[in-house]
Amino acid sequence: MAEKVISSLNISINAVPAAGEVRQFTVSGELDAVFLMQVVNSDGSFYSFTTQEFSGGVGSGVNTFSINNTLRVKMNSTTYGGSIYLPADTTTYNVLFMPDPTSDTRLASRQQVVNKSFTQESNSTITFAVSTATSDYSSDPPGTNVTTVGSSALTTSTNVTANYTVTNASTDDNGFGLILSRKPVSKSYYFTTTEAVGNNPAGDGEDSTIVTVADLTDIGIGMKLHFHKATTVPTNKAGSAVGTTTITAIDTTTKTITFSKAVAFEDTETMTFRATGLSTINSVLDCDIESSSIAAFTGLTPVTTTVRGAVSGSTTVTVNGTYGIAGGSLVTFTGTSVNNVTTNDVNVVTASSSAGQFTCDVAQTFKGGETLTFAGSSSTINIESVLIINRYPAVNRTIYLDLDDFITPGVSGA
Repeated sequence: MAEKVISSLNISINAVPAAGEVRQFTVSGELDAVFLMQVVNSDGSFYSFTTQEFSGGVGSGVNTFSINNTLRVKMNSTTYGGSIYLPADTTTYNVLFMPDPTSDTRLASRQQVVNKSFTQESNSTITFAVSTATSDYSSDPPGTNVTTVGSSALTTSTNVTANYTVTNASTDDNGFGLILSRKPVSKSYYFTTTEAVGNNPAGDGEDSTIVTVADLTDIGIGMKLHFHKATTVPTNKAGSAVGTTTITAIDTTTKTITFSKAVAFEDTETMTFRATGLSTINSVLDCDIESSSIAAFTGLTPVTTTVRGAVSGSTTVTVNGTYGIAGGSLVTFTGTSVNNVTTNDVNVVTASSSAGQFTCDVAQTFKGGETLTFAGSSSTINIESVLIINRYPAVNRTIYLDLDDFITPGVSGA
């Protein structure tokens, strides 16, 4: 009897989502060829093609292996298709495929057994947060985190709405409002991580473009050396800035990092890295995140205050509270009896929660009590964004929206 040949087993070896899935397979071969298939996970449990469940395994105390754990098929066409039902789990699967030794069948590759292996990934959490290096917001962090959970093995996209409301600090030192410099963009996002210098080949404290580290996790080409000697993540309020210095090369064998500029690295000091922009973040974290839309706009309620007392032909106006109003000739104002005959900016603000004053370009006259409305700075900025997660990172990670990239805190102008 002539040998029958099995041409191939086609089954995806992509990672399985933590929630499980139905994995399809196809066998191609000649009529009357006979093959055997078994599926075993990393616990030693075998898949039953009858019950479509795994059972037994290491520590189960029961040897449940039976004929139901082996799929035996005699080909009645040139292709055979089937399914394996993989449950919610975190494990590794091995699909063992072989010709039936009791038949006159062989594999085209002439292998005795083919092993197809793939893993089942656990879910990970992406936290979207906002960050700032300033003290000009009413809370720290300035906005509420948004989280989403998924698997790096998912084949469908997840839309995440990440909206934030950020509010200016209500203090005399920092209550000069928030100025929206421009619309936030994809590059307003960053991921940050730290790593200690293991060795500076040029000598401790000497300028060098190369350092050795103990771990390269979450470090990739294109990341910026945001600070060295830094101790605080994400704001890095302690440390030494290094200008625009990026990672240009990584040697995974020697665990060395090459930078675009020389820096006076000290052995054991902490380096803080940033992957700026979703494209670089995706490369570093091996994920796929894109921005569907992102916008920022000032709060629906404009900054208003009232004139505190009579003003007669003066460019200094006393008011009942100044919080949210920025000086520096960036803000204008309107209201009853306001003289805006020519350009009339707010120049210097003397801050107070219930009193205070500002100076402007054009002399004003008020009886007192008039309501003034200010444009150009705000106490509140709302940020709306929709992010599309096509693939999650393998482990939990936080991605920050850098408020300092598109919001400028107001100043007194003095």
